[in-house]
Amino acid sequence: MSNKLDLKQEIKAEKGKFKTLSFGAKITYIKDYYWMHILAVIILCIIVYAIFVTYQSKNFNTVLYCAMVNNAQSVWDEDIDSYEQVLSRSFEEHLGIDGENDRVIIDNNYILNYDKDAEMSVYSAESLVAMIYGAGIDILIGDNLSLDYFCEDDSTFFYELDEIFDEAFLEKHQEKIVYHIYADGTKVPVAFNIGSCSLSKEAGLTVNPALISIFSNTTRLDTAMEYIRFILEEE
Repeated sequence: MSNKLDLKQEIKAEKGKFKTLSFGAKITYIKDYYWMHILAVIILCIIVYAIFVTYQSKNFNTVLYCAMVNNAQSVWDEDIDSYEQVLSRSFEEHLGIDGENDRVIIDNNYILNYDKDAEMSVYSAESLVAMIYGAGIDILIGDNLSLDYFCEDDSTFFYELDEIFDEAFLEKHQEKIVYHIYADGTKVPVAFNIGSCSLSKEAGLTVNPALISIFSNTTRLDTAMEYIRFILEEE
């Protein structure tokens, strides 16, 4: 009991001393006696803030996910805004969505060129295949090399354009259609060349040719088709 009384008296005495200290002395006193508690609180606040930011950044609905492959410029370049403003946000405005809760994602982190960058190509291939099988990617924008990566002798990973677009639309943009040829000689339309489209030029795409295709297992087919229409007809 006496120990508890002594402790209370010590605390009371320390409180009395604290009241008589100047402002600067109080700061020094707190730093000297409570620095571990303050550090713990700061660390806790940082952790809570990091969790909050992470939650906020992930707490949105992906309206469309486009993987951009073999585009020489990276999302880390200073001109990232051109991709966001032109390829993402312009379509978000077209759809009438806010770009915060509902977003169009343009992911320019992929390279499929084993001669140029083998390590990055392995990483990209594994990431893309995993996301495709998880139905996470809707659209591919890439060159002939990346397009061929997803085409086989008798099948492709993409929708054949004449299966999803009407005849009038295909005829209107006939000169932009790109075909894949199967081993038996059958030609199937799998992509549009959007390199000459005003939005591609405005965005500063360097992938050449700039081919756009829709993956056959997309869960957002209507939006993917609308995106292609938007790029081809936004002159």
